[in-house]
Amino acid sequence: MANYEFSQVSEDRPGCRLTRKAQIGLGVGLLLLVALVVVVVIVLWPRSPLVWKGKPTTKHFADIILGRCLIYTQILRPEMRDQDCKKILSTFKRGFISKNPCNITNEDYAPLVKLVTQTIPCNKTLFWSKSKHLAHQYTWIQGKMFTLEDTLLGYIADDLRWCGDPSTSDMNYDSCPHWSENCPNNPVAVFWNVISQKFAEDACGVVQVMLNGSLSEPFYRNRRKSGNQGRLRSMVSSRLNCNRRYGCPTLRLEVGDVIYLFCFSTFGSVEVFNLDPNKVHKLQAWVMHDIKGTSSNACSSPSINELKSIVNKRNMIFACQDNYRPVRFLQCVKNPEHPSCRLNV
Repeated sequence: MANYEFSQVSEDRPGCRLTRKAQIGLGVGLLLLVALVVVVVIVLWPRSPLVWKGKPTTKHFADIILGRCLIYTQILRPEMRDQDCKKILSTFKRGFISKNPCNITNEDYAPLVKLVTQTIPCNKTLFWSKSKHLAHQYTWIQGKMFTLEDTLLGYIADDLRWCGDPSTSDMNYDSCPHWSENCPNNPVAVFWNVISQKFAEDACGVVQVMLNGSLSEPFYRNRRKSGNQGRLRSMVSSRLNCNRRYGCPTLRLEVGDVIYLFCFSTFGSVEVFNLDPNKVHKLQAWVMHDIKGTSSNACSSPSINELKSIVNKRNMIFACQDNYRPVRFLQCVKNPEHPSCRLNV
């Protein structure tokens, strides 16, 4: 057996000593590791979604969008059967998912607008303002004219609500921004502004707009009213009624004791100003009165004169007609015994 010689190691002298530089490096590394763990925990830790005052995303939103898209492209407009509805849905959702619902921009929906191409024939575009249901009844029966909601993008999103949240990749089914929360750049409002602008830019020939002649202002351009909260309480209630009946979106801004109310008309703020005079040579207004209300010559009102001035300044012809006969017939279907239907239609 080989001879080995062992020597005793002193207990007060370690067998391995780290240099000071190595100790510092190890300490820094541990600190970085701890910091990384903290960041990962913060990022991955579930956060509560933002809470809003408005109603949440419509239940089964994705299923409704997909279903409507298939109905539109395969049944209503089979000439658009090549549209990829699943891709339209995913592109739509990317416009607002995982984003603060008050910071949505036009660019967020640009890929969706680019993806869906649809040509509306000249002379077949019908805008509306505070006359949504009557306008839709007319285009459904007439069969050849298009409101925005008769286009693919308008059809799939009509009357739906939606929003996301920066803390999740899911829809927010708890709440979405309410009109009173100083959130004009919300997913729904921006979407409709974007596709309304595109709808107007693509219009050509003679275009029509159906206005509500039973209101004091059939053509409503954006207005602003202000005052203290006490004086404006009844005004807020009145505007809410306008919202429910006519789809008149309103923004309420509070600055101290002063409330600023903005009532928006998409036609008066977006569409009329995005008509291309090089493609549109005439705007025809149909001012329809409630068949049970008081009829008046709304075409000569200051409100309609303001619209005429805007159109003429943009080098387009303006024409106006009270109670356009074909639309009046639709009103009479529901009120066949009304004197105006028997005698004046």
